[in-house]
Amino acid sequence: MITVYADVLVALNILFTYIFLVCTRVFTHISANKWGVALASLIGGVSSVIVFFGEINIFFSVLFKLIISSLIVFLSFFPDGFRQFLKTVLAFFGISFIFGGIMYFLEITLNSRKIMYINGTVYFDTDIKYLLVSVFLIYAVFTAANYFFEKRAYKDELFEVKVYFRNTCAVICGFVDTGNSMKDALTGRYVFVGETPSFKCFFTNDEIRFLKDENNWNIPPSLKGVIRLIPALTVGDNTLLKAFTPDKIEIKSGENIREINNVCIAFTNKNLSDGEYNLLLNKNAVEIER
Repeated sequence: MITVYADVLVALNILFTYIFLVCTRVFTHISANKWGVALASLIGGVSSVIVFFGEINIFFSVLFKLIISSLIVFLSFFPDGFRQFLKTVLAFFGISFIFGGIMYFLEITLNSRKIMYINGTVYFDTDIKYLLVSVFLIYAVFTAANYFFEKRAYKDELFEVKVYFRNTCAVICGFVDTGNSMKDALTGRYVFVGETPSFKCFFTNDEIRFLKDENNWNIPPSLKGVIRLIPALTVGDNTLLKAFTPDKIEIKSGENIREINNVCIAFTNKNLSDGEYNLLLNKNAVEIER
């Protein structure tokens, strides 16, 4: 018989909830609020005391888990619309359900008397050090697998990108840079990076000269309120990028066309490729339906 200690139970499930939220963020590519994650992890831990209520009907157990998962997701991610909310809830619920299923399978297979799974909550009567190592190994494997499949998903795939600005449309070839997760710290917008000449249809010759000048940070009057400076960390250096916010961006993949909002485009004078593409897309902003 396992003796359940409430403090250990709550602490373990705070940790589990945090790991599940991190995995959900990695899987869905939706940004999380750090204070929301902290509060949600605490709620996840406290909700584990349901084990003291005795055996609960499986229907009510799943319903309770779904309600708590919805609250946890809302506090952590502040989803943008019902579709994103549903996607995130299902991802979180699925990850926690799979974890619980694995633990239950191990309990049956190994005939372990140190694992208790009741009312959707897992409790381990084992050395906390081994448990922590196991949890972080699971997270490491999940993250590595996600990175591998993400790289494979976008490998060698180019996208037709239409950028609308100043009543003009520029059609540019884009490539998803899985290493680009940059955001504008002030506005929270994701950052695409494009070759400056690709956007010359939006600007006058004098404005283009300013955008190309890497030593001139005095924004001219015609670009006041149009161009902003974004701090960026590059390999071995910190720099500022000149960027603008398009009126609209459309990304085409096969027959699918998706409008992307909450994005700004930063300029670079470097050639991003040998002519195959001129715009690096932010992996977290692009969710092409494949």
